[in-house]
Amino acid sequence: GGGEAIAWHSQGVSVATAEPEVTPELGQEADPRESKNAEKRRVEEAYNEERVKIHKHEVRSLDEADVDGWKLDQAQRDLVDELDEDLLELRVLLACCRSEENKERLRQAVQEFEVNLRVKRTWAWFPLTRFQWSGYEYEQPVITLDFKVRGASKLPAEDIHCDFGTDWFDLKVWNVEWPEDPGVKYHHRVRKTRLMRDIVPTESSVRVSGDHVYVELQKVVDPRHGYCAWPDLAAGKGRKPFKYDEEAPDGGLMEFFEGEYEKYEGYDGFRRDIGKAMEKIHRREPIRGIPDTPMEDD
Repeated sequence: GGGEAIAWHSQGVSVATAEPEVTPELGQEADPRESKNAEKRRVEEAYNEERVKIHKHEVRSLDEADVDGWKLDQAQRDLVDELDEDLLELRVLLACCRSEENKERLRQAVQEFEVNLRVKRTWAWFPLTRFQWSGYEYEQPVITLDFKVRGASKLPAEDIHCDFGTDWFDLKVWNVEWPEDPGVKYHHRVRKTRLMRDIVPTESSVRVSGDHVYVELQKVVDPRHGYCAWPDLAAGKGRKPFKYDEEAPDGGLMEFFEGEYEKYEGYDGFRRDIGKAMEKIHRREPIRGIPDTPMEDD
């Protein structure tokens, strides 16, 4: 019986107990437990060996400077230390991994953590306030935002990155030189939240051509209207357009009115009108301008 008990922690691997390996006699089938123990020992040795190598060859300047070489203060270092350690751990695991499928997953995770760490170490962001956009019209599937960035096509691929969410995007462009300030590298960031309508993050993208960075937002198909028009890029603090909910009995109208009712606190007349409409919907009473019988096809 017995075997090994291996304790994993962020700084390495330690073996609590170990029994001497028993070599099976010729002609005997190997004990599955011994095979498992041998694999555990291999993982332990590879892990510790790779961690030592990576620690030795890693440039540990991350704790001292930001992306521009300026020294970080203690509060800034605290923000990057944890992410830096997680990134190191992922690189160790990648070096130990044998499965190509798992290696690919770990490579993607490493890339994501590298970008996040770079963002954490960038303190001087400059906005890109001017852009042109197209595709906001009805039936257009993709909205394209055109940001003019000098020398964008000459920048390394890793200097341009954009993350996408259900109703937001976050564009980062590093090391841009402008003719008005030669020799100085600027880092630009554009983060837009509460987009006017939802997008499909996995089908949205960023591309570069000449002095232009294009952010392409894939619109979500509305079940009733297809690709809707966008009156503006983001709603800001304002109200978003009503979004029909196929699964709700009233299409989500009641929830929409409740949000509007709470929003206009203090406007008694408007709140009273919304309250009456909500009550009629709840009682399934006809509302002026809305037919109370199903529409028939012509």
